[in-house]
Amino acid sequence: MSKNPYSQRLRQVCEEIGLNAHELAKILGVPKPTVERWIYGTTKPKIEALSLLASKLGANPIYLLTGQGPPVIEKAKGVDVATLAAQALSQGKKKLRTKNGSSGATMRPS
Repeated sequence: MSKNPYSQRLRQVCEEIGLNAHELAKILGVPKPTVERWIYGTTKPKIEALSLLASKLGANPIYLLTGQGPPVIEKAKGVDVATLAAQALSQGKKKLRTKNGSSGATMRPS
């Protein structure tokens, strides 16, 4: 098992939704080996993948980034997942700018 917190959280989301790496890759439109690297912690997805996970699967972007909150947001509860993903991306970029003093860096989840 990976010590990478993001990969552990991604696995949790996949388990809750009931998807394996092949199914997740197909839904997101990325190669299966890419998703496997994310799940096993070999690499981390770009921040844009967070938005896809949120919008297509109902994954909680804040949970994926920080581990806080529920792994999956139920659309039936009236939560606008796209807005939540945009807020998480915005917060993440602000934190990144604070850490490295640059606004042009690419952020990857921890």
